[in-house]
Amino acid sequence: MRHHFTRLLNARNNEDPHLVYIPDAAIAEGGTFRDLCSRRTRELRFAATIECIELKRIQRHQLALKLAKCDGVYVDYGNTFYLMHYIRASGFEDLITPLVLDGLLFVGSSASTICAGETVSIAFWKGWDNPGFGEEWDLKESALGYQGLRLVPGVSFFPHFSERWDNLVKEKQSTLGHVLITLSDTQAFLDEGFDHRRVLETKEKDFNDL
Repeated sequence: MRHHFTRLLNARNNEDPHLVYIPDAAIAEGGTFRDLCSRRTRELRFAATIECIELKRIQRHQLALKLAKCDGVYVDYGNTFYLMHYIRASGFEDLITPLVLDGLLFVGSSASTICAGETVSIAFWKGWDNPGFGEEWDLKESALGYQGLRLVPGVSFFPHFSERWDNLVKEKQSTLGHVLITLSDTQAFLDEGFDHRRVLETKEKDFNDL
């Protein structure tokens, strides 16, 4: 994973690549912006200069400027529904798609991997994430409901897959009407264009181990 991560960043900027780190989903699970930013900066500085932003607290015009200047974004794990709400509310949803199509690197982890797909309703399957019913970030009250970013059209993602979830996935995937890609904790989905999509096997469970 380290190899592909650095290769894709360097393809955009081989002198001083810049990466925007987004911790909102992890903040929803009790993390602090300062601690999360410090941790990921230490882990990812081998590859890029890191700038941390919280979607909940940034203005759209500021976000647009930061994304336009960066070579990649790393969106962290945590609460899928909370993250998707602020992806929309901040303007990130509208800003990120054309940038990714133009070659910007998008790195997802768990919740953000789900958000990258067709639907975030996948997060209901395990029941791990609080859907925020009645909260500001309750997606069922929004116009787009549980629609994802659709960065990979026609595909949804089920992270943390193992034999434990096999029957659940078989039962649920037929309700989607599109492709479901399952990813274990040692797998990653790499999309370099329609003819260059693949699931990678890696020894690392997370960027902690890069």
